[in-house]
Order: sequence, then structure tokens, then C-alpha cells
Amino acid sequence: MVQMSSIENRKSGLEIRVFTSQSEVETLRPQWQALQASTRFDPNAHIDHFLTVVQHFPRSAKPVCIAASRNGILEALIVARIAAKSLECRIGYLRPLRIDVTTLSVITGGVLVASTFSGWKELAESLHAITRAQRIDRIALDTIDPNSPLLVALQRCNPKTIRDKYPRIQKHWVIDLPDSFDQWEKELPKRLRKEILRREKNLQTQFGSHHEIKVFTSVDQLTELLDLTERIAATTYQRGLGVSFVKDDLTLHRFRLAAQLGWLTSFVLVVDGKPIAYQLGFTIKQTLFVQGKGYVPEYRKFAPGTLLFYHAMRTAMNEFSIRRWDFGIGDAAYKQDFGTSFEHEVSLNFFSPTLRGVALGTLWNATRGISRMLEKTLATTGFLDSAKRTWRRT
Repeated sequence: MVQMSSIENRKSGLEIRVFTSQSEVETLRPQWQALQASTRFDPNAHIDHFLTVVQHFPRSAKPVCIAASRNGILEALIVARIAAKSLECRIGYLRPLRIDVTTLSVITGGVLVASTFSGWKELAESLHAITRAQRIDRIALDTIDPNSPLLVALQRCNPKTIRDKYPRIQKHWVIDLPDSFDQWEKELPKRLRKEILRREKNLQTQFGSHHEIKVFTSVDQLTELLDLTERIAATTYQRGLGVSFVKDDLTLHRFRLAAQLGWLTSFVLVVDGKPIAYQLGFTIKQTLFVQGKGYVPEYRKFAPGTLLFYHAMRTAMNEFSIRRWDFGIGDAAYKQDFGTSFEHEVSLNFFSPTLRGVALGTLWNATRGISRMLEKTLATTGFLDSAKRTWRRT
């Protein structure tokens, strides 16, 4: 384990400290919270959420927080964890090879900086120093601003590091909401309003009054929420890809914390006593952060996901006064339909300049290159959508 260390740049007055245990991280709490309050909030980077994930991560994980201070004031914080993580060399949805690698993961929302911060070189050097000391195979950055100075600094301070040649750039959609649900509904495109009404009528015709939307906000509702959500998620193709909701120890503790903090805002559509769609969310500072959604495929013709989203929006705006709906990453059609704006975010890896790191980076870039070339070819010939459906069933 790396011990807490401190490096001071006397010329700039910047002090870099590394915190690598829960007790050390706890000493950061007041300044961590103050810094996060001055930046765009992400629940993943909330100190209690971060420590909960580290404690209940499926594989043994260690916290790593790199703090940059000047004159005793925290100006920048990198929030990360060290754990064994599968490097999945994918071609489309196929995963022909998985290799366990020691990974330092900078979490989503885990780069917190004051607007005046300029010590990116020192932060990058600290990250590379940790990878050397811990014999880490890669640094993984999840959904970071593509223009972040940290990315440039990481490459410059160690040019021998192998970087993704094909970083994954995705859109992060949000809905900036008006003052009332009625106004939001009125501003929807006419085709969407008509489609929602049509689907609603079909559901009423088929099931009459035998359907309801359950709202979950408290700890005592948690068991029912997770049980119903698991029943739905188990039927989805995303479960086969390993990207859907899973009722496990980590999920239980994350959602319990959210309920205790007053964040939990989740919904389940039940028809004839059977759960058919879920919409999970955490509401913080009038923003609902989507934590997952899905529906039972056999009910697809009723568009249960869209109907639940519509009613969840009504409840969230009228009862919880939300003013922003954060879809998270991805460019699905429903996000384009309802979203009002988006930002690009990138996920990428830096592999260590060791023999193993170079081999892993070379393999990763080769399989990513093949996948990109295949997807481009299928898109050009018009077969991409059918290929994706086949891959999902594989």
C-alpha cells in the first residue's frame, strides 16, 4: 500500500498529497465537500458514495485520492480506486478475451478542480508515480471532458505510456426543465405527445386499471425496489452483456446510502401484479441523476420505458421540484428525443510503460481497431443495426 505522501513545489507553492486509506480520506471531508460544491456535482464523487463503493466493490479495492493544495486550501482533487479489473478486448458486442489487470480507475466525476487551478503537470506526475509504486497496469479514466488538461499532462509527463488510439467518446444528455410539468409537456414535439397518448391508451385498453406506478424514496421501501428491479433486469439483453442492473452487495449499499441521504427517487411500472419497467434515480440539488432503466421485452409494444419516464417526470417535477434530468452517457434515441443539450465525454486508458503494460496496450488497440473498422464497414453497407441485434443474442 502506498503511504500518504506529500510533495511541495516551492516555486508554485503547490502541495500534492496522496491519501490511500479510508481514515486518511476522511480527513479530506470538509475541503472535499467545499470543492465539490463549487464544481458540477456528480453523486459518484460524493465522499460517502465513493467510500461505500470502495468498501463493497466486488473485488478488493483501495482508495486513492490525490489532493493539490495551495496555502492550505484544496484546489484540486483526483478521486480514484485501485482494484483488479477485467480488460475486455471486444469486437462489437463479442468479448473473445478478458484479462484481469491491476487498474487505477479515476471515477466518473472524479476530477474536481477550482477554476483557477493550473498544476496539471504535478497531478499527472503523481498519478504516474502511484502506478510505478503499485505496479499498476493501466490508468482508466471514465467519462472525462475530452479537453481536460489532465489528459495532455498525463501523456506529456511520460511519453512512453501507451494510450488508447481509439478512445470512446460519448454524448452526455440532460434535460433542462421549465418551471412546471405542464409547460414541459406542452413544449414536447407533437409527435412525441401523440405517441405517448397512443401507448397510454393501448395499455389502458389491454389492462384497464390493473396497472400502477410505484414510487420509491425511503429505506423501508428498498427491499421491494431492488426485488422488483431485479425481476425486470433479469429479462433484458443488457443482462447478457453484463451492463444491466444487478442486485448485489454493492448495489444494496449504494441505494441504502442514497435513501439515507434523501437522494432516492425511483419508479417501477407494475401491470397485473407484474413489474415490467423500472427507472432508477438519485435526486440532488434539484437534479435527477438516472441510475438505470429497463423493461421486460415482451411488453415492448406498449413502450413501457417511455410511459414510465413520462409519469416519473410528472412526479419528479410536481413532488420533488426537479429542474434538471441527467440521463448520463449514451446517445440512445429517447435521449435525443427528450434531451435539451449534451456534452461530449471520453473514456480511455493509459497503459504503463512496462513489458506487460505495452503488451496489454498493443492488444487493446489492435482489437479496438478491428472493432471500429468492422462497425464502419457495416454502417456503410447498412447492416450495422442487424449485426448489433445478432451480437446481442450471441
